[in-house]
Amino acid sequence: MASLRDIRRRIKGVKNIRQVTRAMNMIAAARLRRAQSKAESARPYAVRLAEILQDVVASSGGAARHPLMARRPVARVALVLVTADRGLCGAFNAGIIREAQRFLREQRAPVELITVGRKGRDHFQRLGVTIAQHFPQPSRDVRLEEIGAVAKRIVGDYGRGHYDEVHLAYAQFVSVLKSQPVVSPLLPLATAAASDKPARAAYEFEPSAGQLLDS
Repeated sequence: MASLRDIRRRIKGVKNIRQVTRAMNMIAAARLRRAQSKAESARPYAVRLAEILQDVVASSGGAARHPLMARRPVARVALVLVTADRGLCGAFNAGIIREAQRFLREQRAPVELITVGRKGRDHFQRLGVTIAQHFPQPSRDVRLEEIGAVAKRIVGDYGRGHYDEVHLAYAQFVSVLKSQPVVSPLLPLATAAASDKPARAAYEFEPSAGQLLDS
């Protein structure tokens, strides 16, 4: 039977653990609020940028004037898979991987995987799937040069004809408690005729629309 001293020592240990876990809870809550604020504040800009890109594409004169709009027979597809480096985040990684696997099953042409984040890379390597290229997960405060390296690889390979389609698998933010795994087409850029959506506004471009797409 434990002595009174042992019981007091255990009580003190439990209180110390409670203080530590309370501090960890406060830190996690602050990080969650900060991440939520960033996601919610960035969403209107992302939506508007997508609309502007659609208008730039519609104003650029079609596939004959820019290679990123060229549609050709699909002989090879690239799937950019964006996951986290770590687990312990519920179904976040599993949902993206499951959606990517569904996409791979539906494709008739060969698909090359370009992974961002270790979880997706490790999963498909265990299945024996070849990873065309891997990029580390961006830092907490995502920098332009980190995303630029991925974009440069994708755009360059598509422009050279190595890929005929490029798709992106990622988790679309819905709320703090929910994210929706999706696979979205990236290239070729959809024209207004292909999407049945006319340009929302008239623009005067300086430089030209084609030069903007090149940049």
